[in-house]
Amino acid sequence: MLLRFKFFILLLFVSNQLWAEQVSLTIIASEYSGKKVNIWKIDDLFTSHRHLISSKIIEKDSVQFLFDADDYTLIHIELDYQYAVLLVQPEKKYRLVFAPPNKKSTLTLAKNTPANFLF
Repeated sequence: MLLRFKFFILLLFVSNQLWAEQVSLTIIASEYSGKKVNIWKIDDLFTSHRHLISSKIIEKDSVQFLFDADDYTLIHIELDYQYAVLLVQPEKKYRLVFAPPNKKSTLTLAKNTPANFLF
C-alpha cells in the first residue's frame, strides 16, 4: 500500500511538471547596464508573500528570463530602485523596455518607485 502511495505522489509530481509551460521575459534597459534584476512570484495578494524566481545582471542593455508557469502568474520585477508588476500567461513572450532613470528620483533615495516602462 505504501509503495502505491509513493508511486501516486511521484506520478502527480511528474505530471504537474509536464503541464508547466515556459514564460519568456526580455527586459531591455539600456541605461541600467550592470544593474541587478530580480523577478519575484507573488503568491498571496493579502499578505504580499512572494518568492524569488530568478535574479540576473543586465549585460549589453538587456536580459532574458525563462521560467515555468502552470497558470496566470503575477510577478514583481525589481530593477535598481524601481519596480513593475505584471500578470504573465504560460507560453507567451513578453518584452519590457524600461525608461532611463529619472535623476530626481535617484536623489530622493526612493527605494520603491513604480517604473516607467513600455510593454
